[in-house]
Amino acid sequence: GSGSGSGSGSGSGSGSGSGSGSDSGSGSSSGESGSGSRSTSDSESGSDSGSDSGSERERDYDSESGPEEDDYEFNRREWFISLPEPAVSGISDGTNDLIPHIDTTNYYYLKGLQQNIQGLQSYLRKLQTEEFEVMNKFVVKLHHYDEEMSKGKDIDKELEKLREDFQEKIDRIRTSRRDYRSLMYDAIQERNNYLSSQEQQLEETLRTRKQFEQITPPRGIDWFLYFFLSIQVGLAVAYLLFLNYEALPPMSVTRGELGFVDNYYTFLIDMLFLTFIGFGLFAGLMRNFRWSGIGYNLLAGAYSMELSFLLNGLLKMATRQINEQPWVQSDINIYDVGPTIYCAAATMISLSTISGNLAPTGVILMTTIEVVAWVMNWWLVTDRLHVVDNGGCMTVHTFGGLFGIVFSLMLSKFYETELLRKRQKREAEKKAKGEKIDDVPEIDRYSENQVSYSSGSLALGGIIFVCAFIPSFNAFFSLPQFQASAVINTIIGVVSSIVVSASWSYYQGDHKFSLPHILTGAITGGVALGCAHNMFLAAWASSFIGVVVAIIVLVLDRLFQQPGFRNIMKVDHTSAFVRHGVTGILGAICSMIVISAYSGFTVYGVDVDDAFVDNGSNQALYQLYGLLISLGTPIAGAIIAALTLNALKHQVKPPRRPFVESKYWLQLGTDYSGSSL
Repeated sequence: GSGSGSGSGSGSGSGSGSGSGSDSGSGSSSGESGSGSRSTSDSESGSDSGSDSGSERERDYDSESGPEEDDYEFNRREWFISLPEPAVSGISDGTNDLIPHIDTTNYYYLKGLQQNIQGLQSYLRKLQTEEFEVMNKFVVKLHHYDEEMSKGKDIDKELEKLREDFQEKIDRIRTSRRDYRSLMYDAIQERNNYLSSQEQQLEETLRTRKQFEQITPPRGIDWFLYFFLSIQVGLAVAYLLFLNYEALPPMSVTRGELGFVDNYYTFLIDMLFLTFIGFGLFAGLMRNFRWSGIGYNLLAGAYSMELSFLLNGLLKMATRQINEQPWVQSDINIYDVGPTIYCAAATMISLSTISGNLAPTGVILMTTIEVVAWVMNWWLVTDRLHVVDNGGCMTVHTFGGLFGIVFSLMLSKFYETELLRKRQKREAEKKAKGEKIDDVPEIDRYSENQVSYSSGSLALGGIIFVCAFIPSFNAFFSLPQFQASAVINTIIGVVSSIVVSASWSYYQGDHKFSLPHILTGAITGGVALGCAHNMFLAAWASSFIGVVVAIIVLVLDRLFQQPGFRNIMKVDHTSAFVRHGVTGILGAICSMIVISAYSGFTVYGVDVDDAFVDNGSNQALYQLYGLLISLGTPIAGAIIAALTLNALKHQVKPPRRPFVESKYWLQLGTDYSGSSL
C-alpha cells in the first residue's frame, strides 16, 4: 500500500513577523524511499532574523571570541539559516528611530544594507514559495500513481523517476535557500556591527567632549539659555515697575453666587485645562516628537501668559495717555487672566503648525514676536473697536491658525533654500578638487511627520479635553446676562460637530473610523460658536452651525490633501489652519449675520442693540472690521517672525532631522527601543 500527507505549521519571531512552514511526505510498501520537507520557526518570542534587540547590540563585537562564543555563533547561524520566511512582505525594524544620531552622510550606507536585507528576504520568500509548489505537485502526482497502482498497473519506474526528480529539485532549492540565508545573516550582522560602532563612536565623542570642556570652556553661545533667562529677568523688573494689584475682589466675584454662571475662577480653571491639557496633549500627535510637542506647548504657553500680562498692562497705560489720563501703574484683577490664556491658546495653535521643524530657541523667538502681534491685535479689536469676540473666533483661532501657516510656509521655504545652497556649495568644492560628485537623493524633511498608535491616542485625549472645556472658553467674555446661553449653545454646537465628524470618517473610511477626520472636525462646532452670536442663537441654529461648519472643514481638509495643494499644505504639520483658522473665519462671519438679523429685537429679555453699549446697531460692521484686522495682523507678524529667524539662521539653526526630538531631551526612548528585525 502507499500513502501521502501534507501539513503546515507556523511560528513567530519578534521583529520579522511570523514564519510559516510546511510538511509533506510520502511512502510506499515497496520500498523505503520517500521524500519530504519541513521548515518551521523557533517558537521562542524575542529572537528573530534581524536580531536588533538591545541584548545583541550590547555585545562587544570587537572582542576576540573564545570557543564557547564560536559555538554559540555557529549554532546561531545554523538556527537562523533554518528559519522560514515570514508570510507577509516587507520588514520594519525602526532603524531610523533606533539610532537617530547617525550622520546623514553615513546613513546611506545603513540604508543600502537595509535594502540588501530586504532584497534577500524577498528572494528567499520566492524560493520558499517555489519549494511549496514543488511539494504540492509531488503530492498530487503521488495520489495519481496511487490510483494507477490500485488498478493493477506497473508504474515502479515512473514512481522512482518522480522521486528522483523531486529530490533533485528540493535539494537544489534548499541549497540555494541556505546560501541566501547565510548571506542575509552576514548582512544583518554587518548592519548590527555598524549600529554598534556608531553608538560607541558617539559615546567616545561625548566622553572626549566632556574632558575637553573641563580644560577649555565650550565655544559659542547657548542662545536659548541666555536669551530666555534675560527675558525672565527683564519681565520680573517690568512687573515691578508697571504692574500692581487692585483691591482683592469679593468672594462673589471670584467664586460666583449660588445660581449664577459668572464664576470667574471656575471659568479660568476650565480655560487652563483646555489650553494646557487639551492643546498640549494634541501637540503630541507626531510619533517621534511627543515630548517636544507637549513640552514646547507648556513652555510657549507659560511664556505667552507672563509676557502678555506685561504687554496688556503697558497698553492699558498707553490707553490712559490716549484718554488724557495720568501715567500710573496698571492694576491687575482676576478678569485680566482671561486675555493671557487666550494669548497662550493662540500661540499653541500657531506652534502646532510649525512644531517639529523648530529648535527651542526658535520657539522662544517665534513666541515673543507672536505675543507682541497678538496683544496689539487684541487691543485694537476689543479695546479700540469694541468688537465682541467672546470665544476668540477672530483673536485666538483665526489669528493662531493664520500666523502659524504663514510662518511655517515662509520658514520652511527659507530652510529648504539654505539646504540647497549648502548642497550646491559642497558639490562646487568637490568639482573644483576633481572629486566625484555622489548622486545622493534628497532627504524628505517631512517623512518623519507620522502618527503612531500611542501618539494618536494622546492627540485624541487632547481633543476630548478641548470639547469638554470649550463652553467655558466661549462664555468667559460673554455679556453677563448671556453667559448661560453661550454655554448651552457651545455645547450643542460641539456635540453636533463630533457626530458629523464621526459619520464623515465612517463614510470616507469604507465603514471604518479615521482618526485624522475626528481630530480635524470634532471641535469645529465649538470654535465656530466662539463669537458674539453664541449669546443669541436658538438651539436649532447652534446645531445647524455645528453640522455645516464641520462638513465645510472636512471637505476643505480633503481638498488640501490633493496633489495640487499638498506641497503647500504639508508645512501645516497638524492641519491647524483648517481646524482653527478656517473655522474661526466662518464663526466671525456667522456673528455678523446673526447680529444683523437680531438687531432691534429682544432676546432673553434684553434688547440686542442695548447689549452692545459702544457700537449699538452698528456692531455687525465693527465685527467685520475686527475680522479684517485679525487677518492682517497675524500675516504681518508671521512675516516679521520668519524674516527674523532667517536672519539668525547661523545662530538659531533648524533641526537637522525634523520631527525627531532626541537632540533636545535626555534619556529619551522610542516605541522601537529594544525591538528586533
